[in-house]
Amino acid sequence: MSFDKFVWRCVDLLASERKLKIIELLEQKHSVTVSELTALFPVSLETVRRDLESLEKDGLLKRVYGGAVSVKKMKNYERLSSRSSENIKEKQLLAQTAASLIHSGDIIMIDGGTTAISLAEYISGRFKELTVITHSLAVFRILSRQPDYKLILTGGQFFSDEEAFFGHLAVDTLRQLHADKCFLMPSAVSLHMGISDFMEEFIPLQRQMLLSADKVFVLADSSKIGTDAMMKIAPLDPSYTYITDAGLPEDIRDIYRQHGIEFVTE
Repeated sequence: MSFDKFVWRCVDLLASERKLKIIELLEQKHSVTVSELTALFPVSLETVRRDLESLEKDGLLKRVYGGAVSVKKMKNYERLSSRSSENIKEKQLLAQTAASLIHSGDIIMIDGGTTAISLAEYISGRFKELTVITHSLAVFRILSRQPDYKLILTGGQFFSDEEAFFGHLAVDTLRQLHADKCFLMPSAVSLHMGISDFMEEFIPLQRQMLLSADKVFVLADSSKIGTDAMMKIAPLDPSYTYITDAGLPEDIRDIYRQHGIEFVTE
């Protein structure tokens, strides 16, 4: 939604509604001035400042001179080995929630990354029969211990920092396959940029995953929600299932809900 279109929706709002609109605006443009907010809302300068102070106490923004900025900034790339120790509990909870949506006999696609590794570890041995398609060598290694699982590794050019394959060969392999479910693990999810990732090399492959599956599940822990990575994979799609952890504030969930995006938490 453009800034101008925002105006007509901001008349006669209660304090709680104003705060939601401020958060939504920061999701879109990452910074806002007090003068912009007083133009949007029919309230005094002091009322706007109290709203910003309240939101800052809740950890939803940071006040700066003349306005406020989003606490969620552009994320920076870290290699797989560095990310493996981050948000371990949250990733395990995401894996449990995702696993509850898998059934024996399913054909699934699993993306790369640390959340994908958590999912592979959790589903290993939990199903009598499963076909898994992946470009992640790390995921393949974990699931290769299960003799009843059928595994398809895309192959392609190998990216050692991510322990995963990419390139035309990997994408062409996915084009020839069809899955019941796709589990995508992006670097970031936001209203501003949709579903995004850092690695340009993996973007075509991730886009093909979305096209090659009947159902799409997007796994992102709460630290990734409201952030942007460098490359856009796809816009937010209400038909996808978005899985996150309980750390995502209800205010943020409400904003995404207004855009047709519902987050699932175990």
